[in-house]
Amino acid sequence: MAEEEKKTKKKPTNRPVKKPAAKATKGVKAPTKKTTPKTVEKKPVKKVIPKVEPKKEVKVEEPKVEVKKVEVREEPIKKEEPIKQEKKTTKKATFGLTKREKLLIGLVILTIVATGIMYYVMFGAKYYQYKASWGIHLPESLEEVYSVKSKKDEFGDYNTYHIFKYENEDDVKKIVNWTAMDSETIQYKSYKEATNEWLNVLGVEEQNRPTFINVEYWYKNDAKSDEIIMIKDSKNKKIYLLEYFLKDE
Repeated sequence: MAEEEKKTKKKPTNRPVKKPAAKATKGVKAPTKKTTPKTVEKKPVKKVIPKVEPKKEVKVEEPKVEVKKVEVREEPIKKEEPIKQEKKTTKKATFGLTKREKLLIGLVILTIVATGIMYYVMFGAKYYQYKASWGIHLPESLEEVYSVKSKKDEFGDYNTYHIFKYENEDDVKKIVNWTAMDSETIQYKSYKEATNEWLNVLGVEEQNRPTFINVEYWYKNDAKSDEIIMIKDSKNKKIYLLEYFLKDE
């Protein structure tokens, strides 16, 4: 036993003993040695300036232009015909008015025209009938203060009677050629008699009849035997106008 023990014993060697390597574990990194960062010296960076080459001048040659001589022939001067002037169409001036202003002006003009027509119908037309029937023009300054008209009788005849007041004697003198002579009519011996008969037919009151004192007359009849008598009373400034109309056949 002692010999076997001697055989099994090995001789000591000076070689270092290798330690068993550590088993690597999955998912675990081996520890690394810490290294201190080395300081790097910064070197100055040199700026590189690019070289600029000078621009080359490019010479442009101008094109040569040949000048040719042109012969000018003198022609006889023609007489120019007169230019016809066109008629200028004149536009209606609006004077810078707005539509509303134009409408207002139109309404004012329309009102004036309508007023004139109404005045003519109410007054002018009444006086115009004497111009149409008897050829006399009564001035508009006359003021009618009384008027009456009879009904037509069995023969169709009728009478009218009007009284006018006036202020200006000169206007009345120009109406007709007045006369102070009391003459006869177609049916009666005098203007006074004819007047009273016609006023009786009309039933005129005494205060609305002429006085026949210092008065002037004017009388006229036509082809149909219609008659008119006018009496001017200068003292009272009144004109009495009577008409007698026969039936139109």
